[in-house]
Amino acid sequence: MSQEATSDRTSRLAALQAQIGTRGQKPEEKPPAQKPQSPQAAAPVTVPPVQPEQSTEVERSDQQKSERKRHTLYYSTSLNTQVDNAFKQVAHDIFPLEIEKADFVEACFHYCLENLGDIQALLQQPRASS
Repeated sequence: MSQEATSDRTSRLAALQAQIGTRGQKPEEKPPAQKPQSPQAAAPVTVPPVQPEQSTEVERSDQQKSERKRHTLYYSTSLNTQVDNAFKQVAHDIFPLEIEKADFVEACFHYCLENLGDIQALLQQPRASS
């Protein structure tokens, strides 16, 4: 490549870098550290202790805190299928009103709590063998 072509390429590269600025450029790489010539010339390296980072978490006000929290419940797969089907049916029946499954399950829990006597009676009945 001729010197003129190299110069032209260098000037175009400089113009592009000026337009772009520092965006998209890789940080300059430092040259690799040179190994000492003899083991006696090597000075011990001390590393300063790392300071723990301060938490950057901002506390939420009482109004911003969600009233919901993730909980895990383990119940039978068939019951889960029944709840899924019931949710789909209710969502279909109340259309165009839209509800989320979490709201449906919460409504079911509230209904259960309001009807504890019926639930106690169901729990006291003997279970059918599976």
